[in-house]
Amino acid sequence: MGYYGNVNVDLLEMVPPDAQKVCEVGCGEGEFARAYLEVNPQCVYHGIELDFSAYRKALESGVFTYE
Repeated sequence: MGYYGNVNVDLLEMVPPDAQKVCEVGCGEGEFARAYLEVNPQCVYHGIELDFSAYRKALESGVFTYE
């Protein structure tokens, strides 16, 4: 697990467990999104990532869809 594939546990605890929408700027490979969606699968989660290879891994993992 590298820089783009980690979960900030402290931040995860700060996000309300019942948020309806989340926009993560710097989503990396989507590991934080995956962890949060386990807590709140009903959330509409958007991720933004500038590093193309990390972005591609997030898309390939299925945690995000391209819009």
